[in-house]
Amino acid sequence: MAELSACKALPSQQVRSVARSRPTWQEELQRFVDTWANGEVPGIKFCTAVAAAMGRAKATEAAWAFAETLRRRDVDLDTFFFNNVLQACSSSSRWELPLAVLAKMVARGPCPDLASWGTVVNACTRSASWQQALAVMAEMARTRMQPNVVVYGAAINACASGQWERSLQMLLDMQGTKVLPNVVSCSAVISACERGAQWVPALEILQQMCNAVLLPDLIAFSASMSACASAGQWQRAMQLLAEMKRAHIQPNIFSYNAAVDAFTQTSEGWAWAGVLQLLSDMHEEQVQLQTETYSSAMRACGLAGCWATALLLWEQLWHSPLVVTH
Repeated sequence: MAELSACKALPSQQVRSVARSRPTWQEELQRFVDTWANGEVPGIKFCTAVAAAMGRAKATEAAWAFAETLRRRDVDLDTFFFNNVLQACSSSSRWELPLAVLAKMVARGPCPDLASWGTVVNACTRSASWQQALAVMAEMARTRMQPNVVVYGAAINACASGQWERSLQMLLDMQGTKVLPNVVSCSAVISACERGAQWVPALEILQQMCNAVLLPDLIAFSASMSACASAGQWQRAMQLLAEMKRAHIQPNIFSYNAAVDAFTQTSEGWAWAGVLQLLSDMHEEQVQLQTETYSSAMRACGLAGCWATALLLWEQLWHSPLVVTH
């Protein structure tokens, strides 16, 4: 390992000076090098302490090289050590390195545990690589390791952007294996349905949550409302907003934007009144309006033929400090 060689080449006084100015993982690594240089073989706790320090510092390449060096020297390493290496390797936006660490664990040992698999699936999620996340889940099934709700939730999140069918299937797989979904996993599937404009399965999952005594959270309600609004189901979107308030869940800007947007799906003459009521509620609840809010409100008023109201909203937009929607 280049880091080890570099440390060995430094005079002891210079090493101590550098160590004091280095981040924690480099200090731990220097202690490790000194111990080895003195003829002692560091134990697994010492190895894990170095890997953990690298994980905290997100020292991806150093953690990978450290683990590979110890393997070449036939140091007996355990799953906890490699989980710390996985944490370090998963800190970047790449899934390749944590997947390579996991593959070596499966092939050579030690056996990965649920934390190992979950960390790699999460790495795939952060890299927006749903295909790799599903491949990891398939490999997990091959090794007969049963995912828990956390691992399933990570896989669902990986599929949430544009893969609503797979997210929904993952939820069904959970139920089939007697793993009870939680609010986070259900909300993630609803969000996936929202992105796919699939309001029917979104509402079905929301109902299942209520039947299972899982109180839907703000994300679940807001995503369901958005799915209904984008599909032209404005009545259902309004019902969901009312249900949120009855459940004492405070709507945020995303909830209200979905509600306002729902009124753009109808040309009924009274739609503008509903929009103005929503804007009034937002003002009363101190929810800061976005440009998107005004844009949808003006569009709803225009569709209802209330051009004077739309122009009044434009004037307010022009003079109000707003949060710009990106």
